[in-house]
Amino acid sequence: MKDRIYAIDFIRWLLALAIVYFHILHASIIPYVPKESVYLHLRDLSDYAAVIVECFFILSGFFFAKTFCRHSAVSMYDFAKHRFIRLWPVLAFYFIVMLVFFGGSFYQTIYNLAFLQCVGLTADMHGITWYVSPLFWASLFYFALFKCITTTQRRNLVIGIIVYLGYMANMVAVKGGFSRVVVYGIVSLALARALAGMGMGILFFEWSKAMHEQRKEDRAHNGVSAVVCSSIELSSIALLAIDFFYKPLANRNQFIVVIAFSLLLLTMSLGDGVVYRAINRKWLGYLGRYSYSVYVMQSVSFGLLAKIFWGRNKAFVAENPAVTIFFSVMVSTLVGIVVYHLVERPSIRLYAELIQNRRKTT
Repeated sequence: MKDRIYAIDFIRWLLALAIVYFHILHASIIPYVPKESVYLHLRDLSDYAAVIVECFFILSGFFFAKTFCRHSAVSMYDFAKHRFIRLWPVLAFYFIVMLVFFGGSFYQTIYNLAFLQCVGLTADMHGITWYVSPLFWASLFYFALFKCITTTQRRNLVIGIIVYLGYMANMVAVKGGFSRVVVYGIVSLALARALAGMGMGILFFEWSKAMHEQRKEDRAHNGVSAVVCSSIELSSIALLAIDFFYKPLANRNQFIVVIAFSLLLLTMSLGDGVVYRAINRKWLGYLGRYSYSVYVMQSVSFGLLAKIFWGRNKAFVAENPAVTIFFSVMVSTLVGIVVYHLVERPSIRLYAELIQNRRKTT
């Protein structure tokens, strides 16, 4: 398997843009548009786009397993520090900006900066950044699991059980959907989603790795593989597009998103499909690095748009939905890119330099 799959990075970028689109319509622009407008229709069509978060969890598990294969000797302490540096600086910057300029909650800021939101320890389940805390703890859990169970088959069995229980808890509690609340008194559905999603990504990475090993020995079916992978790619993309953007044709049971995206991820990792060959470009994959900052900084972007655009140009916004939505997504993207270069990238580089200097001194 290649060290870097640009097609997957690009898909991560597209998912970030799609979730920005969803949040614009569901959490931000509606107070500034008239009733019975096209915005309300688009909002209703994209109700299920909230489930895009499951795709991010699956991607995180896939990348986690891929990274562990190369750095299995890393200690739990060093891994925790790495995840902290990867997630916390942008999250901290976001909450400081929200607290100072947009009336953010002081206590919500504390809980989020301690990675405690939506893990069953706080009553507040709201906010766009809710998924970061469950992702952090799920990452630590799976690292510990990989360290404790070194036999791949046994580990995959345990992960499979976790995936089943995590998704089942959500499907049963929400009747085919996903939630963030605590059910049965002790089960955080948000944390269950993170564990199940990351576990699914890990299992599909293992499946992909096994298929790559098998293909090294048998190259006679490359043509068949290309046809199969292309068919799965196109079918999965069609299912996801319908689910996210055209609710009338979507399946009410949102587990279909997990199935479709996992299969899409598998085919992209194999690298035989027509979609993979079209988008596996370095310049497209480069965009994927901005996904986290774009996602986290959404509310700041929407706050800026509300003050300088939506609130001051209500007539234009009402009459030009396509231009307004496109411009709003681009502004959110630009804010994320700026924060990546000002906060996320320098933090990662500083941490890498500190690690390198420590190794030199020892």
